[in-house]
Amino acid sequence: LADLERALAGDPAFDPASARRRFVISTTDYGEVAVMPIVMAHLARVAPGIDIEVVPPGADVTERLERGTVDALIGPGLPGLPAATRRRPLITEGFAVALRLGHPARRRWSLARYLALGHILLAPRGTRGSIVDDLLAAKGHERRIVVRMPSFASAPSVVAATDLCLTAPAGLLAAAMRTIPLVVVAPPLVIPELTTYVYWHERVDADPGHRWFREMLVERGGAALRGARRA
Repeated sequence: LADLERALAGDPAFDPASARRRFVISTTDYGEVAVMPIVMAHLARVAPGIDIEVVPPGADVTERLERGTVDALIGPGLPGLPAATRRRPLITEGFAVALRLGHPARRRWSLARYLALGHILLAPRGTRGSIVDDLLAAKGHERRIVVRMPSFASAPSVVAATDLCLTAPAGLLAAAMRTIPLVVVAPPLVIPELTTYVYWHERVDADPGHRWFREMLVERGGAALRGARRA
């Protein structure tokens, strides 16, 4: 029906400067912290009539994409997606380790020093373990998780005030460093890179406004993350 309506209407061009429209983005705190500030600053300049609502993802997020109650999802690779779900890579990045400024462990940084530290684990679903713990276990190592936190929002502040460390995607840590005094170092073990995507439903593939919006997310959000990571 949406395709038929667009065909009858002639699929008019989308002008971001004059458009009045609302988009709903589903994302974790990755998108909120690392992507949304850049996106909102860009919209204020080029599309001041665009309104954004950010909602947390859930088990039914692909159904919400299909129903149209969510326009785009920002998140990592998801298995078993419906065939009608489309996606584009936002960024592929590695992990980094955040320490407070002046942390003594930064000198002669090694796996042994990393394991001797207390760690913060981001556990949005409340589960134990992580890819880092799996990699360490495969080598016969174990780290001490001092704090488990459900989101990234306050973790950098805890790092800045303690001798704990946080292993997280480099883009998240680069975004946190804009406002929180941290030092970031490379992990002392090889961690596979993580790709974050923008997802949408094929129903809105040809919608000019939605096409402009998702391309803006990929181009502006991805470029900002890459720039922050290099900085």
